[in-house]
Amino acid sequence: MVKNFRFRITVDNRGKITCGKKREGSEIPQSLDYLDISDFPELIAWYGPKPKRLLIYFPTDTIADFFDTAFNSWYTSTAGKKGKKRSCDGETCLHYIDEEINGKKYAAGEETECTCKSLAEDDKKRCRYDCYIKAYVGNPADGKIENPCCYMFTTHSDNSADGIYSELEKIKLLNMGVLRMIPFELSVAMHDGPAGKRYPIISLRVWGLLTQIREASKNFLGGLPAPFLESEKQLPAPAAVETERKNAAYIKIEDESQFPPATEQETPPLPWEKEKQKLIDEALKVIGNGGQAVTSWALGTNNIKKGQTWRDLPESSIKTIIKSGKGFMVMVSNWIDNR
Repeated sequence: MVKNFRFRITVDNRGKITCGKKREGSEIPQSLDYLDISDFPELIAWYGPKPKRLLIYFPTDTIADFFDTAFNSWYTSTAGKKGKKRSCDGETCLHYIDEEINGKKYAAGEETECTCKSLAEDDKKRCRYDCYIKAYVGNPADGKIENPCCYMFTTHSDNSADGIYSELEKIKLLNMGVLRMIPFELSVAMHDGPAGKRYPIISLRVWGLLTQIREASKNFLGGLPAPFLESEKQLPAPAAVETERKNAAYIKIEDESQFPPATEQETPPLPWEKEKQKLIDEALKVIGNGGQAVTSWALGTNNIKKGQTWRDLPESSIKTIIKSGKGFMVMVSNWIDNR
């Protein structure tokens, strides 16, 4: 037996999950305020077509097994073939093809000091930051994993990558080195940038106290421990589970008729958000607006932006809505809707 086998994690090869895509008829990228799961109908059936967060699990305790970053430069040949020009760790560049940068020639296979340091920020020859993450995605209704292959997540934001890596290191330290099968929430939110531009940042957070996290990490089949669920009635019927199992993500799905049509539905509440959902339901009864989207309810602070949903409100604001009474809140809602 050959020693030192390299551990490999298989991924679903139908596509990648990211918060950016190419514009139709253009190579210019477009930022998204949601996670693009359009290649995975089974995830759309669980989360809706444009989820802002997903329930995920990592396959091992070794971060380097499923988390990778690099600076890469790519080329596209006249025949349409795409390949890698070079890869860099921030200090050393490995050149994959013969190329010339700032009048200096580099040979394929040559390792040099990072060439990006000599290039302007907007230079097209400068390497792009790439981050790749492999993770399972759980059903938000019960936390179960159906696809035995990991999904590949990508981002070109070093801020996103730094934040995700920091959260992983923190939880690994607190949980005695264990990361596998702990429930994490991966979410995306838009942030203001220079010159009025907005860009998406992907964040990772773990849910629960350490005792609950340690209990969850013992369940190697995925899923959340009993305290996360209010009632078994919320679990999908056996027939629905079997349908999803037969159409697992690693099989190319030809007939998507068993999945609900794509809608603008909001991502369903994750299991640990049940208490907040109770407050939201109570607030909707007070206001009586049928669950319309929040626009700018926090008039004094303007913390709530137009188009955000009730789940974006802090619990303190929802409790204030409940206490305020129907008449006052209807007046506020009408004023907002007519702005």
